[in-house]
Amino acid sequence: MALSIRSHVFLLMIYVFAPTSLGQSEIPMFGKSSLVWVDRDGRESRLPVEAQNFASLDISPNGDYLATFITESGRRDLWTYHFGRNELRQVTFTGNAGFPVWTPDSELLIFAAWGEGLWEVPADGSSQPKKLTTPENSTHAPNTFSGDGRLIYVDISTTTIDIHLLSLDEPYNSLPLLKDERFVEYASAISPNSKWIAYMSNRTGQQEIFVSDFPSMGSFWQVSTDGGVDPRWSRNGRELFFEKSGSILAVSVETESTFEHGTPEVLFGGNYQFVPIRSYDLSDDGQRFLMSKQISP
Repeated sequence: MALSIRSHVFLLMIYVFAPTSLGQSEIPMFGKSSLVWVDRDGRESRLPVEAQNFASLDISPNGDYLATFITESGRRDLWTYHFGRNELRQVTFTGNAGFPVWTPDSELLIFAAWGEGLWEVPADGSSQPKKLTTPENSTHAPNTFSGDGRLIYVDISTTTIDIHLLSLDEPYNSLPLLKDERFVEYASAISPNSKWIAYMSNRTGQQEIFVSDFPSMGSFWQVSTDGGVDPRWSRNGRELFFEKSGSILAVSVETESTFEHGTPEVLFGGNYQFVPIRSYDLSDDGQRFLMSKQISP
């Protein structure tokens, strides 16, 4: 059954962005999971790091680090994992940080805090987080960066979820990129050539993956056919991936002069941790997927 707009908003706000002022028993726990590389045929290789309540995975542009957040004992904070040193390190200590996104230079993390807008913090934790936006009766969550260094984020209110564009040069000017009170749009991702943006929208009555020309947003193409969330582009821009019903799907795309796409195909599925935004990431060659595999409910 297709969810109403209000149901989409409620689930995203409560299940994912619930305020940490709630009692511990009320904090959404994602269950402990292991970090694993999964190839396109579903073969797994576990990373040598202790299982945690991982949620949201973003590999740094230089490929050295993973950024994630861990929910534990009613607190939610950012952590990084260094692939070469097999080192997991806590970055924030506020208890209210989630959904980190790397800046293009791999130096900073942009993250969401319930009702407190967007923040940035050095990835090495060398200084305190800095506030970027102050929402009014809503929550901001980062999605991705455009080729010119602007941040694309979602504004989540009690009735709508819309996509906005933010300049990180002070005074941090923001403008709506995709705003339609009839629909919910979020989980956006920019193509490597910055000509196209993929995102989730319920404009058809259920969650589907769409692509629009960026930044004009003048046209759109529906890529998924029977549901889909959490799109990611391959590094070479020739494929678009998304999640559907616990499986990762791939669709071939053309992104140079115009946008064209093929038919989505299932790559693999399993008992992996899926959240509405950034549940997985890709290796540079697009042949492996970094996933969090559930080991407890």
